Amino acid sequence: MKGPIVIIDAANLLGRAVVEVALLQGWPTVAVSNDAAALAALRERHRGTQLVTLIGSTIDETHSTTLATALRELDRPIAGIVIADVGQPRRGRLLDQPAQELLDRIDADLLPHIAAARHLLPLLAESGRNGSYVVLGSPGSEHPWAGYGHCVRAQGHPSRTERLGRHRRRRQP
Repeated sequence: MKGPIVIIDAANLLGRAVVEVALLQGWPTVAVSNDAAALAALRERHRGTQLVTLIGSTIDETHSTTLATALRELDRPIAGIVIADVGQPRRGRLLDQPAQELLDRIDADLLPHIAAARHLLPLLAESGRNGSYVVLGSPGSEHPWAGYGHCVRAQGHPSRTERLGRHRRRRQP
């Protein structure tokens, strides 16, 4: 018997697509969202399948703990967890933003993933199935720290290769 795949943020466009594919592949699926109406629509659309819905989220430690408890109460070993994150990238270079902007981005974009991992990864370990933990989407999926990492070199921080090249040029007669 296959264990269920848990899909976090199952009510958004990406999450609904993952739910659809998981069910088409014959996987028991647990769709999680904080949108009760959207979960009801998912149940209606996939009536007669192995879909279970749970109201919940991983927005912070408290919500992640509550979700992990609800998943344990299903009493089914989990085969995998998919977080269908469709966060929006912010415009502008991170270096040009005030420090509070960085803190706000960490709170909104990173801490929910840490809370989710802290409370959901143990569920995979408990199942003994060598399950997968997959994060799809997120603001950093195409350009992590957009406007920061890939621009540092252009702002006076040469790569090792560039430094070696300058060193070699200085040593040549």
